[in-house]
Amino acid sequence: MAGGTDFKWCGKPGVKPLGVCYHLGIDITFALPANGQSKIAGRPFATLSSVIDDRPEFRGAHAEHAPGATPTPNVVPVPFAVAEAVIRRKIDRHNREGDRRSQGMRGRSYKQMFSAGQKHWIMRKPMVQKHYFSGLIYKPASVDR
Repeated sequence: MAGGTDFKWCGKPGVKPLGVCYHLGIDITFALPANGQSKIAGRPFATLSSVIDDRPEFRGAHAEHAPGATPTPNVVPVPFAVAEAVIRRKIDRHNREGDRRSQGMRGRSYKQMFSAGQKHWIMRKPMVQKHYFSGLIYKPASVDR
């Protein structure tokens, strides 16, 4: 979806990945770590997932990462409030950590960089129509069968 290399089944005659993207006419591609499009989101995700997944609050809460792994009766769900609190705490900590060495950071944290850049922004709030088109305003509907 982001660019990069096509999935292995693309281009083979008679084999199509079925799903929403296929039916909407979207060509599916996979962004590899060497591809610049995946690095921006991939690096924080890898860092945060390794820190968050190993927390004691999540012990026994997932079915591992093996292909085809499905939850068993041994999987214990984590209450949403607990998961949200842990994730928010870890993301806030990640954004506050200083001494970043990536391009343009000059030892500042992500939070400092964002605040510095935000000083020059003109704050614009989306109109009702934008909220509607983005799906933030919707009417629940159901289909009777």
